[in-house]
Amino acid sequence: MPVSIVGVSSGVNFLQVFGPASQADQLSLVGRVGARWSSGFGALPGVYSMSYAPAYRLYFMPTNWSGASGYNATQLDWLYYNHPDWIEYGSDGNVMYEFGNTTYPVVDVSNPAVQQYMYQSMAAHAAGYQALSLDNVSTSNINNSAVYQTGHYSGTIAPCPAALRPACGGVFVAQYTSAGDPAWTAANLKYIRFLSAQAKAAGLSTVANLAYQGGPAWVDLANSVSGVVAENVPQHQGATAANDWYNGFMIDGLFEANLYNADNATQKCYGAISYLNGHDTDAITPEEESYAMAWTLLAAQSDQHFLFAGQISSRAVEPYPPSMGGYVSLTTSGTLSASSETITNIPSTAGYAPGESVTATGLPAGTLITAVPGSTSITVSQLPTIAGTNVSLTISGLPALPMGKPVAPPPAVNPYATPPTGECGWVNGANQGVCSRQYSNGWVYMNPVCQYDGTGCAVASQTVTIPAASSGSWYDPFCNVVPSGSHTMNAATALVIAQGAAGQCPWP
Repeated sequence: MPVSIVGVSSGVNFLQVFGPASQADQLSLVGRVGARWSSGFGALPGVYSMSYAPAYRLYFMPTNWSGASGYNATQLDWLYYNHPDWIEYGSDGNVMYEFGNTTYPVVDVSNPAVQQYMYQSMAAHAAGYQALSLDNVSTSNINNSAVYQTGHYSGTIAPCPAALRPACGGVFVAQYTSAGDPAWTAANLKYIRFLSAQAKAAGLSTVANLAYQGGPAWVDLANSVSGVVAENVPQHQGATAANDWYNGFMIDGLFEANLYNADNATQKCYGAISYLNGHDTDAITPEEESYAMAWTLLAAQSDQHFLFAGQISSRAVEPYPPSMGGYVSLTTSGTLSASSETITNIPSTAGYAPGESVTATGLPAGTLITAVPGSTSITVSQLPTIAGTNVSLTISGLPALPMGKPVAPPPAVNPYATPPTGECGWVNGANQGVCSRQYSNGWVYMNPVCQYDGTGCAVASQTVTIPAASSGSWYDPFCNVVPSGSHTMNAATALVIAQGAAGQCPWP
């Protein structure tokens, strides 16, 4: 089934953006991505832009609210002034917040009036966008501080002065008794479905940043929206505890949960955003790059259709490797010929791939690379208009990965069955071996298991048998030849290979 978000087909490069310095910086991204999940700026022409909107927090400052006598110009004071019964309280007895941020209070999304207000405030900020990017959608009634929602006050007085808070003259209504309360799960699903239906009626898609937890609740939420962003798949977290994280690699149950999610969700876009080295890529290692690539290729429903990682810093563009789907922007030189579409005398073609744009004096507008026949020459789509001239060349664009299309579906795994079942990973207390998936021009192998013993991975390495290439050789993304036959994979490692011509690496 092709991947789409209301008109966006497979093959888009997907970027998460928070706040480059200016609108001009963001405009520089046009052409570098096909879809952009979030931004502090307006929609961009030529990019499928999504308007940022946290799911449960009163994020946008209510219209024309600048405070009143005894009330500050904050979202919480607006609630106390207008709707104190909308405020949700946590298991610690305080106003509910998320992620330690006390600017944006959580509201009671089971309240139909709150649902309507939340959607209207989101839609009011979505003019010119194609979708809502719903942030921090969860399957669990809890935030990252182990505080869960418990209820709200009903029959409150509005405005509510400080002396009457938190009750505001009302009576506390207990709604939820635990982080896993099924009442919250049901109310949450109903709310997300409401937002999605309202957005669809207005011509907007909904793309949710959905927490990694798996199981039916995750799938129900994913299938209620247009697309999913699976954040932190994997994220560089360092060593923590057994069966959790190890040196930035997703392992064991967490890997299986995400694989289950990708395989069972039927919405059209599944975008895995991996921050790796603390949201930046300056220090990304080959091992991390291979692991993130392998995860994405294992989970993809059809073609490669999203970028593995997003920009979340103040820089305009983060330099993701071209082999991971990153944007190529290179300046070089070469010799044109009026009788041939081949440009010669290029110092190096590393990073060049068919489909990238070539700009130079003497080349018609819209010229693309059609082939990279050698290390010093490229073939382009249009004949140069001048001959025998050495010119400056600009190479840019999003090279397609040389894997081709999936031959096999994503590996099937169900860690929630009794007993758990699956083809790979740590299932039912036993190492089921290496995950693998065949593509039309490549293979993906991953050993996701790491039994962390306090120092390192205690699981023994696994052996895979790499089939012979039908022609040429197998190459990894770093252009190393990978011989066929037996290959040993350590715990929490991956191998991605694509077939290239003899002596010609297929990776950009």
